[in-house]
Amino acid sequence: MSLANAVDKIFTFSKELPSNSVVNFVTALCEISLSELSESPPRMFMLQKIVEISYYNMERIRLEWVLIWKRLGDFFYKVGCMSTNIATFAVDSLRQLSIKYLERMELDNFNFQKDFLKPFEYIICHNKSPEIQELVIHCLMHISRAQEFFCPFMLSVACSYRLALSLDKELKVRMEELVLCSFSTSEIKRYGFFYNGLFLVPKVRHISPFFIQNVEIVRLAFESVHTLLDEFTDHFIELATADVVACLVQFSCVSSSPVLSMEAVDLLKKVSLTLTRKGGLQKLWASGWVPLLVGLHHIMIQCSSLEVRSRAMTVLHEVLNSQGHHLLEVHWSELFQIICRLFDNERLPNNAIEREEWLKTTCNLSLCCATELLIKFYNRLPKEVLQEFYCAVKWCATADNEHLLRMSLENFENFVISKGNNFDKKQWTATLKTLHELFKVTTPVELVTPSTDTQSIKSCKQIVILKCMAQIKLLSVVENILFWSHFHSNEPDAHESTCKESYLMLDFEQLEEVKEFVENCYQVAHVFNCNHLRKTELWQIGFTKRLPHLLKQESKALHLMLVLLHCAYDNTENYQVRETLDTKIMVFGNTLFTCFLSEESERNRELWVPLLTFFLRKLVEMTAARFVRHLKQYYQHLLKMMGRECKLEIRTLLSNIFAKIYDEMCKQIAKEESKILLEQKSVLIAEKRKECDKSINPEEAFSFVDQYALLLDQPNKDKTSCNVTALRDENNNINDNY
Repeated sequence: MSLANAVDKIFTFSKELPSNSVVNFVTALCEISLSELSESPPRMFMLQKIVEISYYNMERIRLEWVLIWKRLGDFFYKVGCMSTNIATFAVDSLRQLSIKYLERMELDNFNFQKDFLKPFEYIICHNKSPEIQELVIHCLMHISRAQEFFCPFMLSVACSYRLALSLDKELKVRMEELVLCSFSTSEIKRYGFFYNGLFLVPKVRHISPFFIQNVEIVRLAFESVHTLLDEFTDHFIELATADVVACLVQFSCVSSSPVLSMEAVDLLKKVSLTLTRKGGLQKLWASGWVPLLVGLHHIMIQCSSLEVRSRAMTVLHEVLNSQGHHLLEVHWSELFQIICRLFDNERLPNNAIEREEWLKTTCNLSLCCATELLIKFYNRLPKEVLQEFYCAVKWCATADNEHLLRMSLENFENFVISKGNNFDKKQWTATLKTLHELFKVTTPVELVTPSTDTQSIKSCKQIVILKCMAQIKLLSVVENILFWSHFHSNEPDAHESTCKESYLMLDFEQLEEVKEFVENCYQVAHVFNCNHLRKTELWQIGFTKRLPHLLKQESKALHLMLVLLHCAYDNTENYQVRETLDTKIMVFGNTLFTCFLSEESERNRELWVPLLTFFLRKLVEMTAARFVRHLKQYYQHLLKMMGRECKLEIRTLLSNIFAKIYDEMCKQIAKEESKILLEQKSVLIAEKRKECDKSINPEEAFSFVDQYALLLDQPNKDKTSCNVTALRDENNNINDNY
């Protein structure tokens, strides 16, 4: 026997060695091979023999093989990152070993196939040679096509396919406690995607600059995945949805190729369609839909491209719109926790420009989609979702972004108007509490706090301006929620039924809360507008080009206060409450006339016109007694307004008011005349009784007097022209006849 044959038998019969011996044997071979490869030129003999003994010992039981592969895997990690020639041989050898080993059935609760493919991941992440990276991808594609696709092999291919797409080890999609990419299908079913009852949000680190520059490698890997999905979508979705989603999510976040990222998001949409076809939502919720929805949400958070983030949000919205009717309350609760976690300061980019874009686009789009889902599926949602939504609205309204501020309040308004009729008392309380908190956090206290100097206000000018805008927008939100038809109808009486219905949704305590924060808003604006010294100081330091004021806020708040007070007065029967409300209306009415008449600027006076029109109209509609009581407070103001140039609508209302004053005066004169006539009638009857007592017997006298009284009581055809002289003439004729 030659020496070469004898040496070959050492490697061939290594399969007969005990487990401990073979492990020691493999360890020694790896050390010798590394020593050979470090020589110049490197020797490949022992590397070839290591591949051979791997073939010979592959049939060992799993527990023995895992000990052998632990040494071999570390060895291939090192060899795969050496020079191009050595790494090429190592990768090709790994390919052949993988095809051989993946033919074996995977046992339950074991991950040997995944461990066998880990060297590919390590090599593609640490070997910076584009040739080797491309070779790894081609090898993995060859592995996926080397066998007939029975189920266990497909699972292993899914794992290898995931590894091929891990272009950077730092790029893996990770959960806060669970590593999504590292789980096999069996582990996914066992552990699920929840931790301590919470839906975990994935976090992804940035791609290394090296891989951003290698767009060709990224494109090659993606095309390989695209090919696999086109051919074997159903198999992948059935066995390894989480791995498929993890791969596509990573591709979607590649900033160097937005076109590729968009294609990856489109593939995620294809996955959603396949999931729908394979069994709907309930059947594949934990194993399919959860990783898909989490992946789309992750793209919205981490992707640097606005177009890709918007596309991911669109796909997520389409999926939820199409499958929402199948979701249970617990599913909706988990989904809204994910969606609303987007509104978090920790998610905001550090760069000011990126932060502005993030708030203006991604946050805005996410809130709009959440609002649409809430409106469409409100009856299927758990109650706690409402609080999640309100928290998101508050965050957006205080994010120091004008566009997001407006959109957040508009979405809040649209939701409450659409679903307010379905609210119970608890939900209305939560809604009003949110409004109260929004009013509180957006109050421009810097303008009315004496301790705040003008320079400090100038330094936070943008924030103060946003707060003032928020107050005005919030007043409009309250108007539209409670009194939509009043503020949006040209017919004064057309709004009454709707106004009362909206108003009656709130009980007395809730309405008092509304009046409280609206009145606080009015007081802040009124105090600032009356502080001429403060306004002058702000103007002098360049805070505004013209003298600053909060007239729009003051007029809108006062308008809303008067609407609330009038509605409260009309819908209560308690006399004392009515008197209190009417007193407040008169106080605010005096303030209104004073502000309007004292305003010299025509432009500023226009801000009070809608409120003045409403108040004068209400004055015309009052009952006589209440009208007279109010007239005593406003008469001098009304006379002054007659000498001012006002709009036609106000002049018409003033004309109606003075016409009503004339009518009430005529009625009062008629009442006074009737009173005088009654007094004179009583005197005449008394005189006749005395005369009758002297001239005739008592019975005839009483009969005559009764007839005389009836004659005096006869109704006059024209009561207002009735006079005492006519009665006296009639009395003289009766005396003559008598």
